[in-house]
Amino acid sequence: MDSNKQNNQNKVENKPKDKDNTNQENNQNEIKENVDITNFIKKASNPMICIFTIIFKIGAIVSFILLDIFVKNEAIAYLVVIILSACDFWTIKNVSGRILVGLRWWNDVKETGEEVWIFESKNESMIN
Repeated sequence: MDSNKQNNQNKVENKPKDKDNTNQENNQNEIKENVDITNFIKKASNPMICIFTIIFKIGAIVSFILLDIFVKNEAIAYLVVIILSACDFWTIKNVSGRILVGLRWWNDVKETGEEVWIFESKNESMIN
């Protein structure tokens, strides 16, 4: 009879411990995911450019959502979103594309009015 009570007590005691262990494992997994993101940015060839690229993208989305809720003037909300999107485009085209990936492109209009798109890229050995 005593052994049955001990077995039942062990089963009851193990259940909360298992729940605590799974909570701790979930917390550890969340911490590892956060560390993986920071390691990913730290391992980039230029972390500041990566951060600004992410900031402009997230900023446009967040401002679209929040400004529409808190500011009653839709024109201001759209203006802020357009400015952040333009900054994001400029950063991707001129800074991220050139420094991180080694790409450049632009449009050249000839005297005849014909548009020519010019694309340049670096060799992989030349990229940081």
